[in-house]
Amino acid sequence: MTWLAFTIAGTVIGAFVGHWMCGCHDAADAVGVVLGLLFAATGGVIGLVVGSLAAAFVAVAAHPDDRPTDFSATVASGSTEWVHGVAPCPRSGLWLARVADDHSLASDFNVWGRTARVTRGERFPDPARMLAGVTCADVMWKCVDDFVG
Repeated sequence: MTWLAFTIAGTVIGAFVGHWMCGCHDAADAVGVVLGLLFAATGGVIGLVVGSLAAAFVAVAAHPDDRPTDFSATVASGSTEWVHGVAPCPRSGLWLARVADDHSLASDFNVWGRTARVTRGERFPDPARMLAGVTCADVMWKCVDDFVG
């Protein structure tokens, strides 16, 4: 909305300056329009830059990169047991979701990104939100790290 303030200010200042310089109403309007467009363009650029920077900072603060960088270490330290999707989560951590290889959607569902941070005692996420056609009864979960949450 920064551009709006610049547009209004440019139009008002331009009208006063044009009227003061020329002493006539038509010239004041013309100068007001030119200065209004100049202020609008400047305000648009300033608003775009400030808005982009603010959005970038908010995005970084809202979604910190807490993913492990060494996946082999987290997999090695995680549990080797698989938990059925309808059971409550036995421990807090990053859980990897899988369906049986003979499931019709196995090739689409069984990817590394099918993970969720789940706290002990909570239910596992609904897999239908990850991929339509997959139910909780179809999914097995494996803890791949020791997240404490």
